[in-house]
Amino acid sequence: MGRPGLTRRRPRPIAGPTARGAGLVLVVIGLVVAAIVTDTPLLLPLPVAMAVPLLVAPFVAARRAGRAADGISLFLHAAPPLAEVGQPVVVTLTVANHSGSSSPRLGLTPPGGRWRTRDADRTGPEPRRPSLAPTQLVPLAAPRPRNSAAHRFGAPTAERGVQVLGPLATWAADPFGLFAAPGPVTPELTVVVSPVADHSLRWRPVVAPDGAAARERALSGGGVGEILGIRPYAPGDRLSLLHWPTRARFGTWYVREFAPEDGGMTTVVVDDRAGVHRRSDFEALVAAALGLLERAILEGGEVELAMVTGRRLLIGSGPPALDRARAELAGLQPRRSTAATPLPVRGTIVTTGTGAQRLPDGVDRSQVVTAG
Repeated sequence: MGRPGLTRRRPRPIAGPTARGAGLVLVVIGLVVAAIVTDTPLLLPLPVAMAVPLLVAPFVAARRAGRAADGISLFLHAAPPLAEVGQPVVVTLTVANHSGSSSPRLGLTPPGGRWRTRDADRTGPEPRRPSLAPTQLVPLAAPRPRNSAAHRFGAPTAERGVQVLGPLATWAADPFGLFAAPGPVTPELTVVVSPVADHSLRWRPVVAPDGAAARERALSGGGVGEILGIRPYAPGDRLSLLHWPTRARFGTWYVREFAPEDGGMTTVVVDDRAGVHRRSDFEALVAAALGLLERAILEGGEVELAMVTGRRLLIGSGPPALDRARAELAGLQPRRSTAATPLPVRGTIVTTGTGAQRLPDGVDRSQVVTAG
């Protein structure tokens, strides 16, 4: 522990040679060896002159990196953070200079190689920062004092999954580009790429009776029973319940309120067992499950997502439930079941052709729908 009243200083960045600097070092060594072997003293002034910038460059690069670490902040933002497969996602990197002096020019590690797909079952160590600065760096603008600059690039959305952009290192180099020292590092960024919902299945999800859920849905304006009257609009109410004549008469929004009906939870069960699906069929299965969930959410009521391997998740109702369903299915991967887990009594089971042939015992075949 440090002494009271004293602050610990930030460690000074250590500069390392770039590819150009390493090449120049080899040239200097080669010239010195050639002068000694050939007994040609006239060659010595040349490597000595070349060694001068090599000696000065590390200190200049470290100083620039220190200034960048003290005066520059990096921010990452993805728009939209939740996208469908194939939908463009723009990542904005903001370089904010909050110091009163001009910022040094930085180079950024190319983001392409830092994207990875997050797997909840397998988490590997972060790649180590290289001792040498990368050969190719993305140049960043040097914002003026108390100003910022933005850089934009795309995110990979060709495949479904939770795409994570690891921290990107910046590097400050000397004017000759011989040495570079690490500067500020960007935060980690997550982009969720959900499947495109498949609505081609002509199947109506099974609704399990649940009086409590139905009553709660009615109080929130989501029921479809007998109409009780109108009440003031509250955030989260469906737009289809708006009462337009009242709006025209009083100038404020009201919604229709319904009495609870005999209904309840809509459960969609996804067959996520490993080893029973082809890869392309499993992707079709996930897209079909999302289509059923979207249909159930738009029709109102509580929606639940369950897995054959045992996991269950309450999706809820309304627009937030749709984003929750897309995010959950974005990272869904086949899992191995360690024990026989009973399936929900009432629910639509979405599986593939090969999965339908190997369903657990006791499954009601009338609840099964095949995708792919």
